[in-house]
Amino acid sequence: MIITIDGPSGVGKSTMTTLLSQKLGIVKLESGALYRALAYKALSQGFQNTPQKICELLPTTKMSVEVKDHHMSVILDGSCVDAFLRDEKVGELASQVSQLKEVREFLLDVQRDMGKKFSLVAEGRDMGSVVFPKAEFKFFLDAHAQERAKRRYLELKEKGAKVELHTIDESLQKRDQEDEERELSPLIVPEGAHIIDTTNLSIDAVLEQIYKVVHEAFRPFS
Repeated sequence: MIITIDGPSGVGKSTMTTLLSQKLGIVKLESGALYRALAYKALSQGFQNTPQKICELLPTTKMSVEVKDHHMSVILDGSCVDAFLRDEKVGELASQVSQLKEVREFLLDVQRDMGKKFSLVAEGRDMGSVVFPKAEFKFFLDAHAQERAKRRYLELKEKGAKVELHTIDESLQKRDQEDEERELSPLIVPEGAHIIDTTNLSIDAVLEQIYKVVHEAFRPFS
């Protein structure tokens, strides 16, 4: 069974995917972490202004996913890189890296292979439209831009990061434009997806809406 949760950056996809996977007892697939891992590698190689250079590294890049307690960890070239993936610079470059055909093809097999091994809650920007177009349940989360920036700002501040709200807002707007205008797998509402505007909803309210849709159908898989 595969459930997809798509939407723009900062809308709460990762949080919702974590909670839903825990509630249902299935694996969480965070696609953004895979792109961020490649962006992190590009930055570590000094390619911050030339994301296309990451393509030169793909033939020698080894990526896999380990699953523990329904949570995935990204293993890049033999090392877990989870701790480095929430940096804003990594996020900005990941949006650019994700536009590259070679990168998307490189990661497509990683994601679909997980779908063959586990029941998944998969979150990203093209989970329901490209990666798992035949998913049993599809959801698209959205929220006003200012609310998304506020959420990301508070999330980073809570982790001790030194950030400014206006900087986060500008970063999200730039990422939105790039994700919506890119030629390859642009951010769209997947066919058949349930759309949820989370702007004025609590985390629990969003979770309840999603769970209400899937729990009856999910019961036979428990």
